[in-house]
Amino acid sequence: MPSQDIYAKCNFTRSGHPDIRFEVIVKAPTAKLEALRQDPNNAGVPDSQLWGSFVGWVVTVLYPLPDAIFSIGCMPYSEGQIPTEIEGRTPDGKVSDLAFWTV
Repeated sequence: MPSQDIYAKCNFTRSGHPDIRFEVIVKAPTAKLEALRQDPNNAGVPDSQLWGSFVGWVVTVLYPLPDAIFSIGCMPYSEGQIPTEIEGRTPDGKVSDLAFWTV
């Protein structure tokens, strides 16, 4: 049975502060990404950009400064692939229905 989750490696870099950077692996329910794919407003938008639609919440946990602005870049893993970097590790945090690990 295929996994109900999908993963992406994401980088968060604070705008104007390249020394403030986070690299994380984020796990999301496959249904969450599928809902974004089905939205007509996202026609032709690659998955790497769709991830940016909801992983911004993770940075609010990692760097809880309300006025901080981050650029976000995500590289999705193949569906069903669990990243080797997180095997055997519990998540470093959760927000909404997302889990994340710092790498």
